[in-house]
This record gives sequence, C-alpha cells and structure tokens, in this order.
Amino acid sequence: MKSKTHIEIEDLPSYLQLRVQGVLDEYAELPVVTVAENRDVLFDLQGFQSINSMGIRLWIEWLSGMKFRLFFFRHCPKVFIDQLNNVVGFIPENSVIESFYVPYHSPVTDEEASILFRKGDHFMKGKILAMPEVLDVNFSRMEIDVLPEKYLRFLPRFAR
Repeated sequence: MKSKTHIEIEDLPSYLQLRVQGVLDEYAELPVVTVAENRDVLFDLQGFQSINSMGIRLWIEWLSGMKFRLFFFRHCPKVFIDQLNNVVGFIPENSVIESFYVPYHSPVTDEEASILFRKGDHFMKGKILAMPEVLDVNFSRMEIDVLPEKYLRFLPRFAR
C-alpha cells in the first residue's frame, strides 16, 4: 500500500525544517535524516492528520535515530498532543513545543474550531498566559472542547 505520509525537508541556515503531513501509519515511509553536529530541527506539523499504533512505533524509532541539539515542534494538532500526553518517549526530552492547536466547541451553533496557541502569546515556561475568547458565527462564546488539566499536561515538560 502507498504511504499517505508526506515529509518535506528544507535545510535552512540555522536549522533543518521537516514538514510532516498526512497519515502516519504502518505504510509510512520516513526518510533518513542526516544530522550535522550542534544543529536544531523544526518539525512543522501543519497538515498532520492522524496516527495509529504502528505509526506511533515508527515515529518513535525514526526520532530516536536523530541526534539534534534541540527538537522544535510547531502547529501540533490535537491528535499529536493526545499522543504526546499518553505515550512515553513520543518526542525526545530535548524538545520544545512552539505552538499547538486547542479544540473549541459552540454549544449554541454546534460549531467547532481549532485555535493555535503560540509560545509567548498564549503560554510560556509551562504555563498558560491567556485563554483566547473564541466566538462562533452568532458571536456566542465558544468553550474549550478538552479538559485543560488533561490536555495541557505536556506544557511543564515541553514548553520551556
């Protein structure tokens, strides 16, 4: 079966950027990533859709072979944060979450939204700075659609 995972690698002056998109499952073909000493890597997860148990195993093995100075993660979707909170070793200890999505729901319109929380704007050093007010199409206040104490468990460890 064909891989539904798409990874673009871009070698930038100060870090290596990997854009990870699609589905991470048993058919995922993950590229060999060559690492220069004292280099950082940024994973941009915009477009990362889903991951199953075999995908989790492949992901952990793939990352364990990389020896970067720091691992940065940006645009982390809910499916990624759920695994980060539940799977030990899902990302290396020397990782930093730069931004992640938080799901919201409107009890009035049944509308759903994913709001991007950015380091420095919404969180810093493991703590939430501000919960944004999110409005539906009727300008009614939407509610966060996860238990914050459970969903945000990763913050103290990976949002330095």
